[in-house]
Amino acid sequence: MAAPSPHLHRRLQTVRHHPLGLILGSHPNISSGPETRFLANLAHITSDHHWRRIRLYGFPNKYWHERVPGLFHGFQSDYARARGKVRWAAKTPRYALCVDYLSGLFQPARWST
Repeated sequence: MAAPSPHLHRRLQTVRHHPLGLILGSHPNISSGPETRFLANLAHITSDHHWRRIRLYGFPNKYWHERVPGLFHGFQSDYARARGKVRWAAKTPRYALCVDYLSGLFQPARWST
């Protein structure tokens, strides 16, 4: 099942005390969880330079790129529901460094700057 399009923030500064972080955090329907770098780290370890490490599992790169959106959407949605929210947004600043990777994982994604 395809994950719904998330709202992703692409600014390099921390967002927690930035007006967007405050807005997202106070929105009645949107959960904006902690800044984990989860997807940025995955982009890094599935890149050509580091592929030798994760390929030891025996799955092609495409496998990881097909599985991760559902995994990420799953725990973000669970986190949102636990807080009474129906949508989630990712605001990790490092995601600005891997916009192409994230756009490929989450189609379509809604970006804010």
